[in-house]
Amino acid sequence: MCNMAASPLLDPSLGQALNRIWSEILQRGDIGADADFFQLGGDSLQMMIMLFRVNETFGLDLTPEVVFENPTLGLFADAVSKALTDRTNTQEGAI
Repeated sequence: MCNMAASPLLDPSLGQALNRIWSEILQRGDIGADADFFQLGGDSLQMMIMLFRVNETFGLDLTPEVVFENPTLGLFADAVSKALTDRTNTQEGAI
């Protein structure tokens, strides 16, 4: 499994889910936290498919900029974790 334990924000199940999505889309085995989406052969269409799956899975609305700014699995996982935290904090503030 991918080892992203060094990230303070990351829930292990989130890392596993993202690893599975990236692995399926890029047709690769287990992907390490330092692996870059584009260096693994990811293109713009695969990026959009990946974002669609991540957004559907986690109820987010991430844009391609998130991938360009966080191209490794570990950085992307941190960005997803932060987006989930921000969404939760926004929802709690609306109550």
